[in-house]
Amino acid sequence: MQTPLAIVINKIDLMIQNEDLEEKSMNSFVEVKNDLRRMVAINKSLLMLSKIENSQFNKIQIVNFNDMIHDLLKEYEDFIEFKNIKVNVFEKENFVTDFNPDLANVLLSNLLKNAVKYNHQNGNINIIIEKERMIFQNSGSKTALDSSKIFSRFYKQSSDHTSTGLGLSIIMSIIKQYPNWNISYEFGDEMHYFILSKDNK
Repeated sequence: MQTPLAIVINKIDLMIQNEDLEEKSMNSFVEVKNDLRRMVAINKSLLMLSKIENSQFNKIQIVNFNDMIHDLLKEYEDFIEFKNIKVNVFEKENFVTDFNPDLANVLLSNLLKNAVKYNHQNGNINIIIEKERMIFQNSGSKTALDSSKIFSRFYKQSSDHTSTGLGLSIIMSIIKQYPNWNISYEFGDEMHYFILSKDNK
């Protein structure tokens, strides 16, 4: 699906660049292009879910989650600054564990992206790192999410049409690959908590 979608998007780009195109038609083409980009994102996410569930990420090595989250914060710096979000990282200890590095990157990236995307302008994010636990805490909606559905496929936290509704389900699929790992959601003091934890018992 990726190739035909890319071809159609490129053709729409060429049409949008046509100076003779009326504004109404141009706006319609832009809307179609945005819908196609969303289809591309959904397709990529579904492919990722399929690969995870078919255990195609078998390589395991020591991963430092502290270092990885700092690298991801640099990658998302523009997105964070655009919404003027204040990010605090509280490193109580180093969270170092055996994990597939690619899955670890997807896991933390989705948690961080979720905390930024569903935050409000001038919001706050706290990332608390303990020896075997990471907590992503963010402002945003003043009401709790449905904890029984948030990790389900295509569940959306809001009416955001750009969302694929697959980010949190990918997180859950990754966690299911690792015994004794858990991801949970809590809400308190108008803050949303996503708690990633490892139990060695």
